[in-house]
Amino acid sequence: MILYCSLKLSKILNLPKQNVVKYEGNTDKILQWNAQLFFADKKKCIIITNKETLYSVIVLDVLKKDIIPFDKFVTYNLMEQMAYDEILSPNSKQWVKNNFSNIELQNTDNDKRVIGSMNEFINEVKHHIYSKPNISYLDNKILSSYANTNIMSLIGFSDPKSIMAKKINIA
Repeated sequence: MILYCSLKLSKILNLPKQNVVKYEGNTDKILQWNAQLFFADKKKCIIITNKETLYSVIVLDVLKKDIIPFDKFVTYNLMEQMAYDEILSPNSKQWVKNNFSNIELQNTDNDKRVIGSMNEFINEVKHHIYSKPNISYLDNKILSSYANTNIMSLIGFSDPKSIMAKKINIA
């Protein structure tokens, strides 16, 4: 799995600065994700989004100690969200573990399509927070599930949850 990190997240993870380079490894988009650090209610939050399906995991109120090691943080939250969304069969659970546990961190690839979708999800999160100003009442899984059931034109007027379910249950 390749995880492209935003500049803010790269700094927290101490990724070396480098120019944006085209990744030369496995180019299967189901194995490519973007991650972005954002602030909501003065708390650090992370969104992780799949490039092909736009399936996302949103984690609120993150501390640096929670995300180190980052690969375990990503795998754990991804598996938890997929279980909550009920898209994991026994076969797909093993496939996800095998393919999403070994994470290669990269600096951002500036994919405007994915980053734009992530920004839309972030705006929805902030709307929820500002309508009831207390981040502690929000549940990560419910919020992510809400984002993953939105119909999106970028993925053929479907929702990220349905497309991800098809992809991982075929693999």
